[in-house]
Amino acid sequence: MIQNGQEFAEDYWLMEDDRASGRRVKPRPLRWDFEGDNIGRPLGNVYRKLIQIRRDHPALRSNNFYPDNWQAWMNEFNADGYGLRSSDQIAIYHRWGNDADGALERFIIVLNFSRVDRFVDIPFSASGRWRDLLNDQDVDVLGFVLPNQRINSNWGRIFFLRS
Repeated sequence: MIQNGQEFAEDYWLMEDDRASGRRVKPRPLRWDFEGDNIGRPLGNVYRKLIQIRRDHPALRSNNFYPDNWQAWMNEFNADGYGLRSSDQIAIYHRWGNDADGALERFIIVLNFSRVDRFVDIPFSASGRWRDLLNDQDVDVLGFVLPNQRINSNWGRIFFLRS
C-alpha cells in the first residue's frame, strides 16, 4: 500500500485523474541508495516493525474488519466512533480473530493522515489493559473508551488485547 517511491520518503505529485493520457503512470525506480540515509533508515525500521506485528498476529490477516460497510459518502465516525473523519483526516477501525493457539486477538487501529497532531476519543471493543504495539506502551481502557488521545501527525496507534 506504499506508493512507489515512498519507501524511502520520496514524494511524487500524482494527478487524481489524468483523463487516460498516461501521464499518471510512469516508471519510478526504487532508489536503493536512499535506504541507508537519515530518512530511509528510520523508515526501514518502521516497516520492519509493522511487518513483524502483522506476522505475529493472524487477526491482522483475517477478514474481520469493522466498520465493514463503509460508503464513499461517509465522512464522519459512525455511532460507535469508528470509521473516517475526513475533516481531521483520522481513521479508526477494529480488527479481530484467533491467534495460533485459538485465543481471541482484538485490535483497534487509529491513523492520523494529517500534518498536525489530533486529539480523539478512541472507542474499544473491550475494557482492560491494551498494548500499543506501534509505540510500545500500555493503556488502561475503562468504559470501552480512551478519551482525548493525542495521535501524532502522520502516525498512528495499533492497540492490541488478547483474550
